[in-house]
Amino acid sequence: MTQGNVVKTLHACVLALIGASATFLQLKQQSPFQTDYKTMVAFLIAVCIYVVTGLASTKFNGFAEEVTTKVSLLSGLLSPLLLFLIMVPALGWVCLVLWALLVVIIAYKKVSSRHLKPSQQDSQSQDHVAIQKTSPDRQEMERLTMEEENNEEQPQKRISMGSPATKWISVFDPSDKVTKQRYHFNVEDSRLSPKIEKGKEDGLFISSVASCSNLWALIMDDGTGFSDQVYDVSPFFLHEEWIKKQWAKDFYITAIAGAEDGSSLVVMSKGTKSFYQIYKVNDSFPFKWIKEKWEQGYFVTAMATSGSRWAIVVSKGAGFSEQFVEVDSKYPSELIRERWKSGCFITAAAATVDQAAFVLSVPRLEPANHEQETYRTSGFPAKKIEENWERNYYVTSICYGRTDS
Repeated sequence: MTQGNVVKTLHACVLALIGASATFLQLKQQSPFQTDYKTMVAFLIAVCIYVVTGLASTKFNGFAEEVTTKVSLLSGLLSPLLLFLIMVPALGWVCLVLWALLVVIIAYKKVSSRHLKPSQQDSQSQDHVAIQKTSPDRQEMERLTMEEENNEEQPQKRISMGSPATKWISVFDPSDKVTKQRYHFNVEDSRLSPKIEKGKEDGLFISSVASCSNLWALIMDDGTGFSDQVYDVSPFFLHEEWIKKQWAKDFYITAIAGAEDGSSLVVMSKGTKSFYQIYKVNDSFPFKWIKEKWEQGYFVTAMATSGSRWAIVVSKGAGFSEQFVEVDSKYPSELIRERWKSGCFITAAAATVDQAAFVLSVPRLEPANHEQETYRTSGFPAKKIEENWERNYYVTSICYGRTDS
C-alpha cells in the first residue's frame, strides 16, 4: 500500500471514530455543553484543526506536507478521545495519555530523522530528484525519424548482428512559459567544470545527466527552482563520503549518472522539494528494496547505471501520491502507454545494455494540459531537443542504454 492510500485509510478511520463517538454522546440525557463545556470546546477546536490541516496537506509538498498530514491525523484522533472522556472518564483519560505518548514518539522520530545520515554500508544513502509527470501522445512517443537514426552529432555506437540495441532515451515535458535550456554531450571529465560554471553564470542549473562511452551529457535550465548546486565526478559508483559532506550542508542529490568504467557524476542541489532521501547501489534492479521503501513513504526520484549495476534514489516529500516501475529488456512502449492512460507520468529513467527501467508516478497536484513525449535516437537527440524548444517542450530526463531486443 502506498503512502497516499495509507493516509486515506487513516482519515477514514478517524472520521468513523468521530462519527461513532458523536452518535453515542447523543444518548446522554443532558447536553454535554452544560455538563462538560470546556471539553466540548476543546473537541470543536480539535475538529477544526483536523479539517483545516487536512485540506492544507493536499496543497503542500515535502516537509510541510508531512507535518500538516500528521497534525491533521493527530488532531482528528484527539477529537473522539475527548468525547470518550465525557462518556467514560476513566477510559478517556487512559486514551489521552496514550495519545500524548504517541505525539511524543512521532516528534522524537522526526527530530532524530532530520539529523540521521544513512550509510552506504547499509545499502543506503540520501538523495533527491523530482521530475513532473505527463500524459500520453502515442504518435509523439513512438516518433523516430530516419534523420534521427542517422544523426551524426555524436559517434554512433556500433551494434553487431544479434546484439541488443542501445540508444538515447529522452523524455520531454511541456512548459507554460519559455524556459531557457542548454545541453552538452560527449563531455570529458576535464571539460565539465567550464561548461557547468558558464551555465551557472547564465542562471542555469543541471536538471539531468547521462553517460555514453564514458563521456557525459548534461541538461541545464532555469526552471529547476534550485538555489545552489554542486557536483562531483568520482571513480566510485557512488562516492558516499562526498555525498555525506554535502548532506551536512543541506544539499540533496538531484541528478546522477554512471559510466561504463565504474565512475559516476553526482549533482546535489539546494532548494529541492524532498526533505529526506536514501539510495541503494545493487548488482541487479532492486525491486524488493523499492517496494519496502514505498511502504515507508518514499518514492523513487532518481536512477543511474554503471555497467550492470544500478543506483536507485528514493525520497520523502517528492510530491507523488502513487508510483510504478516498469523494467524490460526493451523499451516497454505498451506498458508506458497504459500507465500514461491511467494518469501516470515518467519521472525517472535509466538503462543498462540489458535492461531499461522507467519510473512512472502520479503527482499529488495534477498538471493542466500536460502531455509527455519520449524519443529513442541512435545519436544524442540534439536536433530533437531544439525542435521541441520551439513547441515549449523541454527535456526532463535522459539516459542511454537498452531499447530493443
